[in-house]
Amino acid sequence: MDNFLLKLFAPASLLMLASCGGDGGPAPAPTTPLASPAGFYVGTSGAGPTLREVSTLILDNGRVYSLYSGPAGGPPTGISGAVVGNGITTGNTFTASPTRDFNFDVPSVTIGSLSASFTPRSSISGTVSGGVPAVTFTGTYAPAYENAPSLTTAAGTYNGFVGFSAGSEASTVVVAANGVISATSVGGCALSGTAGLHASGNVYDVTITVGAGCVFPPATVLTGHAYLNGTTLHSIVMNPGLTDGLIFTGTR
Repeated sequence: MDNFLLKLFAPASLLMLASCGGDGGPAPAPTTPLASPAGFYVGTSGAGPTLREVSTLILDNGRVYSLYSGPAGGPPTGISGAVVGNGITTGNTFTASPTRDFNFDVPSVTIGSLSASFTPRSSISGTVSGGVPAVTFTGTYAPAYENAPSLTTAAGTYNGFVGFSAGSEASTVVVAANGVISATSVGGCALSGTAGLHASGNVYDVTITVGAGCVFPPATVLTGHAYLNGTTLHSIVMNPGLTDGLIFTGTR
């Protein structure tokens, strides 16, 4: 599933010491910036009849969303589930535990973990454990992550599928140029909310309020993120405990 931002600037005090020589001794060695996995990745999992499309977003704060489609030859629902969690980076390895795998084909939530190796602004390869068997996935970095987010750019009508704890169904999401969101599903679920610019990357912060006809009680508030890769919008909003939420993938 979709750039990484490397922190290239040393602290101001270090730069001053390097330029002035400090107390006359040798200047400190420059700090090597940490590799970051933040970005969009687009790839696959499985092969043959088990092949799935995978779209992964890793945020600057370590939150990871990895959305996957139905298997090749399966029903064209557009989205079959998502793995959600919070991770940490050690060298060029990203790990998240626990994660929750929300499967909408056979409605279930599986607790597990995600471990991946990455090359900044290039690729990712990882494994999601928890299910039997574990699932491997790969992804290629999408430069769209480096684009400046814009509510005007994101505005439009997106048709796709929304997934939730009880399954998935066709849905239409409308994003206005001022960030106001409205959505309806074929099952009658009505949603409203707002989108704003995330602090880092081509990402949007999203808040959704549940209306009538949904699996959540009316007035439930879900928060999360959205990202636009080309004409495809991915949005994931969750409850505070990351135990349930709504996941949308659609195109305009």
